[in-house]
Amino acid sequence: MKRVRAWWGVGAAVLATVLIGRELVSFESDATLYSTPSEGGVTVDGPTGEPREAAGAADKTPAADWAVALLRWLPLRLLSQGVGYVSVVTLPAAARKPAYTTYCWLMPACALEEVRDPLDTFRCLAEFHARRLKPSARQIDRSGAVLAPCDGRVLSLGTVGAAATLYPIKGQRMSLRELLGVTGEQDRMLATPVDVHAIRTAAASSQGRRTSTTTTATTTTTTTTANGDAEAALPHRLYYAILHLPAGGYHRFHSPVDWRVRIRRHMVGELFPVAPRTLRRVPDLLSLNERVCLLGEWPHGFFAMVAVGSTGIGNISLEFDDTLHTNRPDDRRGVCARRERRHDLPVVLRRGQDVGAFHLGSCIVLVFEAPVGGNGDGEGGASGFRFVVQPGESVRMGEALGR
Repeated sequence: MKRVRAWWGVGAAVLATVLIGRELVSFESDATLYSTPSEGGVTVDGPTGEPREAAGAADKTPAADWAVALLRWLPLRLLSQGVGYVSVVTLPAAARKPAYTTYCWLMPACALEEVRDPLDTFRCLAEFHARRLKPSARQIDRSGAVLAPCDGRVLSLGTVGAAATLYPIKGQRMSLRELLGVTGEQDRMLATPVDVHAIRTAAASSQGRRTSTTTTATTTTTTTTANGDAEAALPHRLYYAILHLPAGGYHRFHSPVDWRVRIRRHMVGELFPVAPRTLRRVPDLLSLNERVCLLGEWPHGFFAMVAVGSTGIGNISLEFDDTLHTNRPDDRRGVCARRERRHDLPVVLRRGQDVGAFHLGSCIVLVFEAPVGGNGDGEGGASGFRFVVQPGESVRMGEALGR
């Protein structure tokens, strides 16, 4: 009887994953989602990188109330928890290899030849989702200032716009403060659209290594590095990049830079499907869904990485934090709670280092401060930062997003 239930669990888990994956795969061919430098986002003018919103972007309507209400009415969290329970059912040893081979046949992004461990060592589908790759499967681009933290497609990138807005898809906007869970005076990380120096200032006062002068729209910063060299005073801006993980693909995420994590913020929220239909109708979807925000600093200022959950298993795990538990059964639908852990001794992450995993993936959002871009080839130094990829491009973990 147990064997019969196990086989039913295999079939149910694979079927649910494939059905969800089919919806997410539509990202691959839906070119209308992706912004160009002059559409649906922010265009940078002049040597100081002052942003200007593209024509028509300001006219876009916010999320439709009926769409959010409909999504909340659906039992998506219950479905995700059900898929989660099924995904941890231990498969019979003889069934593992054929089950995972079939799964990868249905999911083009799944490359069995890259998997590090034998297939029969993955006891359940959840373990296979968080599989590790062979060391030779991904290479780290040493010339990149900011690397791709995961395999995926670049959904959007650019500079953070006026009123701390960013653009998840073409023509739609969402609030950066809501994405990061900023709550007014008690959280001064984003006191102004680009004033993100609270963490940097605290670090400077305790270590005596860095000074900064900030304004509201563009910051002008002089940074003193550990070896005493001073970075030229350049205007700084907030940049962002949103990457969508492919269904069935590699669902671990890595550190895109050398940085220090000071805050782990778990925002309990919805588990709406991160798919074209929902993103078009609910542009702030990423700030409504359950997510884990890692907040800290890198040598050029503020740095944040946000892992966003989606319909499915909805679980996110971190290598350095065993206290994180997402998609818990006692989390009520429609209630956004905030669970935070502050590290007195920051967690030091090196680029390329394994940070965590989705147990059925969604999106990674990067938000970071850097000198305004130019035509140089430096790693965000005196020549400024610039992206080297475009929305709609596919990237693999370790490839350069910007230099």
